[in-house]
Amino acid sequence: KEDNGYKAVITNKDTDQKVKVKIKKVWQDVNGSDITGTIADNVEVTVAILRYDGKVAGKDTYTPIKEAIKLSKVNNWEFESDYLPKLDDKGNEIVYDVREVEVPSGYWASKAKKDNTFEFTITNRKISKTKIDVEKRWLNKDNTELAGNYQPEKITVVLLANGKEIKTLDVLKSNGWKGTFTDLDLTDSHGNAIVYEVKEKSETIPEGFVRESTNKKPNAQGTVVITNKKVDDTVKLNIRKIWLDKNNNTITNSNLLPQFVRLQLFANGISKGTIYVYKDKGFMYESENLAKYDERGNKIEYTIKEIDNVYGYTL
Repeated sequence: KEDNGYKAVITNKDTDQKVKVKIKKVWQDVNGSDITGTIADNVEVTVAILRYDGKVAGKDTYTPIKEAIKLSKVNNWEFESDYLPKLDDKGNEIVYDVREVEVPSGYWASKAKKDNTFEFTITNRKISKTKIDVEKRWLNKDNTELAGNYQPEKITVVLLANGKEIKTLDVLKSNGWKGTFTDLDLTDSHGNAIVYEVKEKSETIPEGFVRESTNKKPNAQGTVVITNKKVDDTVKLNIRKIWLDKNNNTITNSNLLPQFVRLQLFANGISKGTIYVYKDKGFMYESENLAKYDERGNKIEYTIKEIDNVYGYTL
C-alpha cells in the first residue's frame, strides 16, 4: 500500500523447508592414502548430528539432533538422515554439524568437512608412531664421569604425555644406562601433537645425588638424557665429653680430670683417625668439614669410640 509516497512491503518466508544431512566416513593411513576398503567388517564408529546454537560466554554451543548413528562397512560408511528443518522459526537457516562420538584407538578424526551445506565427510587417519630413547649419566661434583662401581643398579623414569603420567621404565646399569619408550602416538584423537616429557622418580635417586632438572623433553634426535650429579655437601661433628661422679652429678673440679681423652673416628665402620678432646677446651671438639655422602651417594654414618680407659671411670 502506498500512502503519502511510502510503500510498505511485508514478506512471508516458508519455514517449513526440509533438508537431509548426509555423512560419509573415510579411512586413511599415516600418509593420507585411502584405506577404507581394508577396514575390518566388525569395525564401526558412532557419529552424531548437532545443531549450532550460537555462542554462549564466547564458546560455540550445540544441541544434539540425532545421536548413536552407526557407520560401518555394512552401510558403506555412509548415512543419510530423515528430513530435518532447514530454517528456524525466525526464518534463519539452521547450521548443522557432525561429530564422531568416540574415535577408534590408533586413529585421529578430522573435524567434519562440509562438502556442501548439508553433506559432511569425517576422515579417520592412522596415528603415526614414535619412540623416545632415555640415557642416564652419572657425574662427580666436578662434572667428571662417575666410575661405574660407584653407581646404583637401576633407576626408574616416568613418561608424561601432555603432563599426564602414562608409563614407567627401568633404566639399568647392566644395559649401559639406556632404555626406550616404544609405540608412542605422535598425536591425540583430534590430530593435536602430543608433548612428551620424561622425569626420574625421586625415590630412585640415590641419596647424595641431585637430578639436573625435573622434566625433560626429547631432543631433536628423540632422546632424553637425564643426569645425576653428586652433591658437594659436608657436615661437622660436635663432640662434648661429660664426666660424672658416682651419683651421676657433673664433676666441676677439673683437677680430678685428665688433660685430654682420645677418640677414634669411624666413617661407615672404617677408621678415619684419632681425635684429641682437651680439658682446657672444656672437653668440647668441633671437627673440620667432613663428607656427608660416600662415592655412591649414600649418607655416611660417623661414629666415635673412646680409645683410653681412664682410671677410676667407666663409660
